[in-house]
Amino acid sequence: MNSKAIAYFKFIVLPDEVKQSHKIERNPKNTRLDCILSFNPISWKGFDFCLPQKGKTKGMLSFTVRPANYDPKVPRIRRAKYQLQKSVKGKTYNITSIFYEYSPGVKQLAFGNLPDKKTLGEEKKVANPFYTFRNDLFLMIIERDYSELEVLIIPEGDQNQDQHLRNLISGKYDEVLSECRQQSKPFYNYKNLEYERFK
Repeated sequence: MNSKAIAYFKFIVLPDEVKQSHKIERNPKNTRLDCILSFNPISWKGFDFCLPQKGKTKGMLSFTVRPANYDPKVPRIRRAKYQLQKSVKGKTYNITSIFYEYSPGVKQLAFGNLPDKKTLGEEKKVANPFYTFRNDLFLMIIERDYSELEVLIIPEGDQNQDQHLRNLISGKYDEVLSECRQQSKPFYNYKNLEYERFK
């Protein structure tokens, strides 16, 4: 796999001074992750639905880390501890569950993908805006305190999920990750943020 065949997004918990500059409310109950860097040579559009189109947050991409809900019938090995959520027009969407696979040192390696059902919701069913991207695989590198999250998106990668995970764990994707980090550009212009610090 080469870096031109995937998409890369870097999320962080913004420093307090940056939140202040953009009037982002601090909520100690929830961890908010903002996308600050991206490298997207394949023009992957799976997150477009989550982008505000107007107001002070226009163009910002952010998710909230929440404890995951799971069906007790699901085998324990397939139960996620956390998930990424996004509220769009008053409705909360579960973007992806976070399935931990390996934890080397201070970082955790995990995987996930977008919802795969055609409709979402139990009572008020709505069309799944992520359905087109349901087979795309998310490989995630997460700081243990959830202060940083990197996402590698492999189109149609869900079919070979185990192989991609083994490659991530064994270090075979280290060079690809390094290229993505070096070539990444600011996703949104946050004032007072030292972007180079996070590459």
